[in-house]
Amino acid sequence: MNKLISQPNISSLLDENYKQHQTTLIHHDLDHLPPHDSLINQILTANPLSIATHNTRKLSDTTKYAQLLETLSLHKVDFCGITETGHAKGQSYKLAQHEAYTAFWSTTINRHAGVGLVLHRKWCPYIQYTYLNNNRFMYIDLYFKGHIKVRIIVVYLQADITARQQRQALQSQLVALLQTSQAEHYHTLIMGDFNANLDHFYQSVSKNNKGSWRYTIYHYLQ
Repeated sequence: MNKLISQPNISSLLDENYKQHQTTLIHHDLDHLPPHDSLINQILTANPLSIATHNTRKLSDTTKYAQLLETLSLHKVDFCGITETGHAKGQSYKLAQHEAYTAFWSTTINRHAGVGLVLHRKWCPYIQYTYLNNNRFMYIDLYFKGHIKVRIIVVYLQADITARQQRQALQSQLVALLQTSQAEHYHTLIMGDFNANLDHFYQSVSKNNKGSWRYTIYHYLQ
């Protein structure tokens, strides 16, 4: 059986079947939503929460940062996770008086990593806590009326395949954080650059391979 699975045509077939299965599940969920005209109208006409993530490949240039803020403003983005910033200690002072946006940056400096979260100023009153002391991930907590708690996590996993130990350790940290977030009843959003090929992950899943160290976080989120 292992020899059959290793053949390209069988592997491709399993992969395609898995993707079709996922698509079927999504359509099944959409088809079985209860009819609710007012809710549908609200989704179509209200201002939705707009969230984005962007790998900047260095953001030390103030002009580049200003262009990013202009783009976010143009598209009315509420939250934008920024990865591979390579920013210096003074990043928090750049464009700090921008009329629409503010930002939080990882305080541990690493020119080969760095993360940040740019958010519209209208969300600032709801921020209760920020964790910034890591150059690979950060998060902020927002509290809303009705005991609604939201946690936004920004991640930049190691791209270097030789950094296996560091990548495994970081993924373990993130899984622990996600578990804690769920236990504390947060609505959690995790985004960023996971430096993993999603197609390869699907192939791994189709072969029932859950041991690949590259996809620990994907397996948890699945």
